[in-house]
Amino acid sequence: MKLTFAEMKQLGWIPANPDTPEMRQSVMDRSKFKPKKNLLTLAGLTRTTPLNIYDVRVVDISYWQNPADIDYDLLCSQVDGFILRAVYSVWKDTFFDAHFNNIIARGKPIGAYHYIVGNQSPLLQAQAFRDAIEGKELQLGTHIDVEDTRVGTALNRQIVDSYAENLSIVHGKAKTIYTGHYAWQVIMNGADYTDYDLWVANYGVTQPAIPPQWTSWKLWQYTSSEVLPGYADRLDISYFDGSKTAFRDWLDGVVEPPNTDPLYEVEVICTGLNIRKCPSTDCAVLYAVPRGTILPVYEEAGLWLRVGTDKYCSGNSIYVKRIEPPVVEPSDKEKLDLLWAAHPELH
Repeated sequence: MKLTFAEMKQLGWIPANPDTPEMRQSVMDRSKFKPKKNLLTLAGLTRTTPLNIYDVRVVDISYWQNPADIDYDLLCSQVDGFILRAVYSVWKDTFFDAHFNNIIARGKPIGAYHYIVGNQSPLLQAQAFRDAIEGKELQLGTHIDVEDTRVGTALNRQIVDSYAENLSIVHGKAKTIYTGHYAWQVIMNGADYTDYDLWVANYGVTQPAIPPQWTSWKLWQYTSSEVLPGYADRLDISYFDGSKTAFRDWLDGVVEPPNTDPLYEVEVICTGLNIRKCPSTDCAVLYAVPRGTILPVYEEAGLWLRVGTDKYCSGNSIYVKRIEPPVVEPSDKEKLDLLWAAHPELH
C-alpha cells in the first residue's frame, strides 16, 4: 500500500517541516568515487570480473529520496535490503522514519548509516546517531560514512577515531566502514580499521579499488545513478560479496517469521498500528503499519498478537479485524461422500 505524504505526516513518520537547512546542505561529494586513470592498476586490480556474478543488491537512501515519490511495494521487490541515512552530522535525517516504517512493513532488512563531519563533536555525533536509531530493528546493522573532504567540514583521523570509539561506548561497534580508496587515504592516512567490514564506493569499474589496509570488501557501491522500478530518479546501489544465503547469515537477527503457518490473519483498521518487540506497551515500538495492512498471526499472548519473530501488536478490535477464511461449499461429489459416510446402513 502506497501512503500519501499527508498520511505519512499523520502517522508521525515525517516532521512538519522536513526541509531543513541542515538537510539541504547534506550533499555528498561523489567525485572521489569516480574511476581515476590507472587507479585499478595501482591497486593491483584488473577489469576482469563481470558484474552479474553478484546476486544480492542493497539500496541506500536518505533525505534526497522523497517518500512521496517512492512506490515502496515495487522498489522493495527489486532489491534485497536497504541502508538508510539516519543522521547527517548531528541532525537526524528528516525522512529516516518514513523510509524505515515503509520498508520494514514490507519485510526487507534495514541498516542505518551516519554521515559524519569534521566540524562537530565526535561524541555529540555518536549520541545523535544512537538517539535516531534507538528502538529500531536493524538487521543490516550500523555503518560509519567516512568520505567528507569538503572545505569546512572535512574529516581527519582524530575525528574518525574518536567517533568510532564513542559510538562503540554509547551504542555498539558499527558493522562496516563506508568509504572510497581515495577518501580513506586522504582522511585516514592508512589507518587500520580491518576489524570492520568494508563498504567501498567505486563507480564505472568491474571491480572496486579498495584501501590497501583491507584485503576484501563486503559491500560495493557500484553506482549512484541506477533507476529501478518504484522510483523514477537515480539511486545508490551496492553489491554484497556473496550468495543470498551468505547475505542472510551476515544479517543481525532473524528477518523472517518462524517457518510455520499462521493461525489466521488480521487487517489493520486504525490509522497506524504499533509493532512492538514484546507483548507490552512498555516495550519499544519497532515501527508502525498503516490502515489496510494484512498481518499474519502466529500466536495469541493474552490481548496481544505475535505477528513475526519478536514482533507483537495489540489484538484489540478497535485496531485490528480478524479476516475470516471464505466459506467453500462442498462439491456434489463431496456431499455424496459425506452422506455415504454418515449412513453406513445404506452400504
